[in-house]
Amino acid sequence: MMMKSSQKSAIANFLSDQKLKLVKLNEQEYMEGLIADRSNHNEQEIMLEATFQAVEKYKSSQESYTILSIGCGSGVFDKPFLTKLLELNKYIHFVGVEPKEVGCLKTEEWCQELSTFKPNKFRFKIHPIKLEKFESSQSFDIILSIHSFYYFS
Repeated sequence: MMMKSSQKSAIANFLSDQKLKLVKLNEQEYMEGLIADRSNHNEQEIMLEATFQAVEKYKSSQESYTILSIGCGSGVFDKPFLTKLLELNKYIHFVGVEPKEVGCLKTEEWCQELSTFKPNKFRFKIHPIKLEKFESSQSFDIILSIHSFYYFS
C-alpha cells in the first residue's frame, strides 16, 4: 500500500512531536497488554476448537495426557485447554518451556490453581529456559507450540 505524501508528513509530524514520549514497556506490562489484546479476538477459540478436534480424533480414548508446551508464555492458550481436559476428568502432566521469567511466573500461578482445582489429576513443571536448552527423556502425547515458531531461526 502506497501512502500519500500528506499521510507521510502527518506521520512524520506525529513522530517528531516533542510532547510525544515513547515509553518502553517492561516484560510484565508487555505480557499484560498481549493478554488483553489476544482476549479481544476469537483466534484463541478457533485454535482451541481445532486442537480439541485433533485430540478427539487421535487421542480421545486416553485417560491421561503428558503435554509439552513450547513457549507457553503466560498460558493464554494453555490454561483454557488444560482446564477443559480437566473438566473431562483427564489426568494431566503438563510441562511448559518458556524463556521469559514473567511468563513462567504467570503460568506457575494458574498451574497452582489447577492443582488445587484437581489435586490428584494435575501435575506440572515449568522450565524457565529456551527450547534449545530444554532436555527431557520423557515422551509427550501432545506438543503445543502456539505463537512460538516465528522465534526460531
